[in-house]
Amino acid sequence: MKRRRFWTVLLFIAFLAAPGATARTPAPAGAPGAGAPPEPSEPWLAAARHIAARPQHVVRSAHALFFAVGRFPKGYVERLDADFERRIFPRVTELLGRTPVLPVTVRLYDSRDALRDGLLQEGISVDEVDDEIFAVQGETIGGTIHILADDPSYDLSGVLAHELAHTVLASLDIPDMSAWLNEAVATEVEMRVHDGAADTPGGRAFLEAERDDVLSAAHRGGFRRLPLDAAAYYGLLSSYPVEQQSHLIFQIFLQRYGWDGLEKLLRAQEEGYVDTATAFPAVFGLSEEAFVRAAEDELRRGLHLR
Repeated sequence: MKRRRFWTVLLFIAFLAAPGATARTPAPAGAPGAGAPPEPSEPWLAAARHIAARPQHVVRSAHALFFAVGRFPKGYVERLDADFERRIFPRVTELLGRTPVLPVTVRLYDSRDALRDGLLQEGISVDEVDDEIFAVQGETIGGTIHILADDPSYDLSGVLAHELAHTVLASLDIPDMSAWLNEAVATEVEMRVHDGAADTPGGRAFLEAERDDVLSAAHRGGFRRLPLDAAAYYGLLSSYPVEQQSHLIFQIFLQRYGWDGLEKLLRAQEEGYVDTATAFPAVFGLSEEAFVRAAEDELRRGLHLR
């Protein structure tokens, strides 16, 4: 009996010592090795995986790389790229008198989820993407334009012109341009490329729609001063038309100084003034703040607001 027990113990020890042999005990639920989910990866990495799993289409041309994520009609991306090269890029760079330093990357997404993944992949907070914003561009992402293109019938030429204008301004050797002016210039470029100048039927309709937006916001919550920072622009866009107000104020700028006035302002900044605030008085003889305050008052009177 003792001999049998001895051999039993010896065989058990030999089993445990064999390569790859382990004694397993049931692991508690949720513990590592018991079917627990893997540790979550970085959000940008998960977003990159989602993007990689979707259909992709790339079109390269002289001034742009179009990178489409998702399913788009046949020839859709090629047509956008052709319009960009033939009409949008030449017109925007002619208006601003400048070109981007590098080719522009345009990323198109067929759904809001895909857009969010694309932004996360670039390290952009999805908190900035609300139901009203469908194009995002910024100097911090190196001239990349992100566009939600979930409706192939929608004409994106105005959006592309607007965002390309931001890209051109961001690539210049200009330290700082006020957010209101940056948005106003991009919107003016958008109008001239897509709708026409202010003295054309399309341009007048564009400005009339902006006035209606501003009046609607004023009637909802009372007329408020223009927020002059980009964070306020993104945070309030859905209920408060900051972009439209900026552009209407820019119409007053154009009435006083003309398109040449913008060129003088840009050139002054390029020649060494620190920002718009210092270049403005050097070019026009009054501070930027004083101009904006007077223009807001003029806009308020023009819209018959208190």
